[in-house]
Amino acid sequence: LSIVVRMDAESMREHLPGLIRATQRQNKCVLWLADPMVYLEVTPDGHRIRDFDKIRSELRAFFDVHEDMGSHPGGVRLEMTGKSVTECVGGEGCDVTEENVKDNYYASPGCDPRLNGN
Repeated sequence: LSIVVRMDAESMREHLPGLIRATQRQNKCVLWLADPMVYLEVTPDGHRIRDFDKIRSELRAFFDVHEDMGSHPGGVRLEMTGKSVTECVGGEGCDVTEENVKDNYYASPGCDPRLNGN
């Protein structure tokens, strides 16, 4: 059984323990996967972006909850590119902001923003 968790960090800390407990009570062997690449924001000029700090917070919550529950986090789904793109904003040492996201934005219609390969 594989379960892909798609929740923001606050929801994950609130609801994931109950899901884990339910599978543990049933003695189910679960492959838990985090998908922090779900939530998109839109800049005032229409660029779809992701906030790196929110991605990191969701991953921290995913691993913290599993550690607290004694369960095993099995994997993470990320959308990345090897190109130097400006599709995700924020993060330590990152100079990509909502204001300059258009500088190197390549996400075509129907393609979600990706993490930068640099």
